[in-house]
Amino acid sequence: MKTSAKKKFSFVSILFTFFVDNLGWSIVFPIFAPLFLDPQNIIFSSDISFSTRTTLLGVFLAAFPFAQFFGAPLLGEFADRSGRKKALILSIILTFVGYLISAWSIHAHNLIWLFIARIITGIFSGNLSVCLAAISDLSVTEKAKARNFGFLSVLAGFSFIIGAFIGGKFSDATVYAFFTPAVPFAIAAILSFINFFFIIFAFKESGDKKLVKFDFLEGIHNIQKALKAKNIKTIYIIYFLFVFGWTILFQFSPVLVIKKFHFTNSKIGDLAAFMGICWAIGSWPINKLLSKSFSPLKILE
Repeated sequence: MKTSAKKKFSFVSILFTFFVDNLGWSIVFPIFAPLFLDPQNIIFSSDISFSTRTTLLGVFLAAFPFAQFFGAPLLGEFADRSGRKKALILSIILTFVGYLISAWSIHAHNLIWLFIARIITGIFSGNLSVCLAAISDLSVTEKAKARNFGFLSVLAGFSFIIGAFIGGKFSDATVYAFFTPAVPFAIAAILSFINFFFIIFAFKESGDKKLVKFDFLEGIHNIQKALKAKNIKTIYIIYFLFVFGWTILFQFSPVLVIKKFHFTNSKIGDLAAFMGICWAIGSWPINKLLSKSFSPLKILE
């Protein structure tokens, strides 16, 4: 009974970690576009052109996943060497620091520190591989593993909706006078702080330590391996192109709705939450229904 309870607490702590990581990715969706494009915002000089602002917006949006691309494999290797718990504690502490810097830099109108904060949170929010490894450790059977990974997929969609809602409502002064773009980052920092205690007290070390070498280019090497895999190389390419197109649409739709329809932060958050709901419907009930009649490859096509 004690072992079962410990596993449940560990499982919940990993789910919460995964939730906070994904929330941090989506919380900026309603914040950055208004922050960068509003000519009244003193984070930029008023003579900065619209094209320059959108270019910088793209750089800032790309900074988080770019850092995550290099940080995630390194965190995974650190977890193999030192244990899942130490890797999670390290990543959560520094993610917390990144959110605090984000909130401060927006309040201080400091663009350089805001960029640094995005790099920090990107690197140390890359503990997805650690979460997946811990879930695998805690799953007794293959059936349980598939079910638990399914929980993560649902949680990713849910955290996206919540993150977009928090980012939209709590950054919009028209909703409440004391709300600013710094407030959602402060909320994310509080959630990371709570997450830290979850891991400290609820998570029990689940994996065996291994002696592995740190490879700072592991992300690039993984892509090379994927492109050499004969049987699934085409699927990887299709998936890349699909996500590439979807990301362009998703990340820059706030620019469109601000420029054409004068959306506020709150309305952009509503739009993102609606997109998240559609995503959840597509990834769960529709796919589940299709999978009864078609093969995965047919569904992909």
